[in-house]
Amino acid sequence: MWHVGPSRAGQSLGPGFPQAAGAGFGASSANWSAPLYVGYGLPMHIRQERESDCSAIAEVTAQAFANVTHSDHTEPDIIKRLREAGDLLVSLVAIDGDHLLGHVAFSPIVINKQHCKWYGLGPVSVRPDRHGQGIGSALIRAGLAQLSSLEAGGCVVLGDPVYYRRFGFEQDDRLRYEGAPPEYFMRLTLNAQQVPSGSVAYAPAFTG
Repeated sequence: MWHVGPSRAGQSLGPGFPQAAGAGFGASSANWSAPLYVGYGLPMHIRQERESDCSAIAEVTAQAFANVTHSDHTEPDIIKRLREAGDLLVSLVAIDGDHLLGHVAFSPIVINKQHCKWYGLGPVSVRPDRHGQGIGSALIRAGLAQLSSLEAGGCVVLGDPVYYRRFGFEQDDRLRYEGAPPEYFMRLTLNAQQVPSGSVAYAPAFTG
């Protein structure tokens, strides 16, 4: 199962960091917040998800992926399973007043069945009526910055190469994800001294 679609609408596409590093509610990064101003001068706040956000996250995610060709529309369930398993290392929301505009998730991956402090980006979703305002990009940049501060080695993503190169992602033959075109599977090195080599697997939440 792999998903490729307009990144501002949704990109989908698993256990390594201690849960206290940011997974789940009430973790050490739960109060992380960054005020931002993006697109059209509209104010927006990015912060760690709260328990009260769960329903809105599911709704926005479902809306974002509704018309994505390569989606099987299980993204809200994936996020729910990641949360229940404690595998949401970073889960950020974009907020405008009382309205949730978008969400991004980062979860641990394994490489050759080994935990190595590398993580996967996705799903990332933006409310369809707020596309084109830089919300998805802001969520991704904030999430990557938080990952780096947590001493993550790196991050992988499965998605549109044209979109994700702007964040520094690039295709690397050393990392492989079975079943997806290699040009759509990319990595970004954060704190790792060298890129690991092998087959990548996402968290069990991605497969049900």
